[in-house]
Amino acid sequence: MGIIKIVGDPDGHGDEYDIRVTGEATGAGDMGGGDDVRRLPDVQQMIGSINEQSDTYRYTGSIVQADVPNGAAMLIDGQRVDSDSIGSGNSYTSPTDPVLGPAPEPEPEATPPTEPEPEPEPEPEPEPEPEPEQSPSATPPTEQSDGSQQSETTTLGGSLPDTVMWVVGLGAIGLAVYKSQQ
Repeated sequence: MGIIKIVGDPDGHGDEYDIRVTGEATGAGDMGGGDDVRRLPDVQQMIGSINEQSDTYRYTGSIVQADVPNGAAMLIDGQRVDSDSIGSGNSYTSPTDPVLGPAPEPEPEATPPTEPEPEPEPEPEPEPEPEPEQSPSATPPTEQSDGSQQSETTTLGGSLPDTVMWVVGLGAIGLAVYKSQQ
């Protein structure tokens, strides 16, 4: 979802604005009286008046028309945009992917360590624990095709090196996804 902010002129006296988007639009909390979002047949219209304050809206889709009074500034996703550049075939599209959601805020890139980290030494394998006796509520053994029975065993957790490898692997996947979106 993108953000449109109309910042008023210190000398503004209720000058009116009109912005239209192809997707959805909602007010974002700092709007004064008389500011409104209206559904029209093909677009949603954000209208209001601005003085020295500001009005903020959230939107999806494309901005297809923007009439903002002289002296007021229009910020789209934090960037100042000349309202005269929108309309007459030109539009501005929200950076939102309908599947992935809004574009993430850029984070400072991490600097890789200068020295490689030493490999963790393998831990000795623990001695196997004796199997607990089955209680009457335990799952009964399953019968095999040859007539023998096999108990079902489930292991939760795992050894520490396995856990470390999962954490490192998931971290690498997360970093790869983040880098691919930049």
